[in-house]
Amino acid sequence: MRNAFFVHYKYVLALKAMEVQNEIRYIADLASLETLAANLLGKKQISFDTEFDRFYREYGFKLSLLQIYDGETCFIVDPIKLPDLSSLWPAFEDNSIMKVAYSCSEDIQILKLHGCQPRNIYDLQIAAKMGDYPALSYADLLLEEMNIELDKSLQRSDWRRRPLSKKQLQYASQDVVPLLRLQETVHNKVLANGTAGFLAADNNECEEITVSEYTVKLSGKQKKTYDSLTQRKLYALMIQRDEIARQYNMPPANVSGDRILEEFINNPGKGFPEKGIASRLREDDVSLQKMASILELNEIDLPQIPREQRESYGHRNSHSYATPLSESDITKIKEEVTNQYGQVASDHILRGFKKFLTSSVGLQGLRPYQQEVVKEMAQKYEIIVK
Repeated sequence: MRNAFFVHYKYVLALKAMEVQNEIRYIADLASLETLAANLLGKKQISFDTEFDRFYREYGFKLSLLQIYDGETCFIVDPIKLPDLSSLWPAFEDNSIMKVAYSCSEDIQILKLHGCQPRNIYDLQIAAKMGDYPALSYADLLLEEMNIELDKSLQRSDWRRRPLSKKQLQYASQDVVPLLRLQETVHNKVLANGTAGFLAADNNECEEITVSEYTVKLSGKQKKTYDSLTQRKLYALMIQRDEIARQYNMPPANVSGDRILEEFINNPGKGFPEKGIASRLREDDVSLQKMASILELNEIDLPQIPREQRESYGHRNSHSYATPLSESDITKIKEEVTNQYGQVASDHILRGFKKFLTSSVGLQGLRPYQQEVVKEMAQKYEIIVK
């Protein structure tokens, strides 16, 4: 077992080293932002991360911090004091500057919401998988490669509150300062594993990440449990709850849970229970009356549930039909890929592989590089895949 004092001591030393070598600058005025924007355009690579609130404390998907490291200085940009960050976007959109991040899907989404279309992204989480690292998280990877154990005490910090403490700024910097060194080390493992081409394809896909918009919708269980009329009443209540959540600036789930709405429908005349709804709603007679009136509506007056929520669609290219592979053939192909690239890399390379190849969709459901890998391994056993 690793000695707890030893780990903590090395962690403190590592943090002190990062603080000495890498200055942290808090960017909260326009002049500093413009200077940063100009300086970034001269860099070959930067690392970045964001802190945001996504229906956790408030309503919506809101940027709280943008952290950028240029190899020497960590910049903590305050988007609350500087809501227009567009001067930074030329650097983020410059294809000659590599942007290194870890698990960047939501980071890219929040940047796109602010008008940025990031290019030349290097996702270290994907790279670690392609390098066949056993590390399951950024913290694991950092400990394995740099012997730094992350302090997670501020993981649930409210990043929208101001002023930010020195400890918060230091904590935020840890998410970007080590990334450039990690990228070099991890990429060497990727090159050695022969998966650099696959990684490049996945990193290119990061540019196409779209914003996952929040929509009011019924769960699969609700659609199975309730008849058409009850589903539409529940859907109408959810829409009304969403309007109230916007008004209160809180997540819809904090206004009331789905279970409370279902109880409200199943027990007409009893009203909302005292527990299970926001205190503001208990005191909001107007909103409570609006929700109560929904139960009195006829089916014709209730909102329609969108078609895409009522119907399930097939896989992409599902118009193509192939003969499903047997479990035995699937196992042989997977074992070959694992033998060549390692277990972690194989699991990532073959994601979605079994679902498509045991259905009539076949290879057409996979990415081009996945198709090539599967074909190559299948040929060794004279397995025909389409």
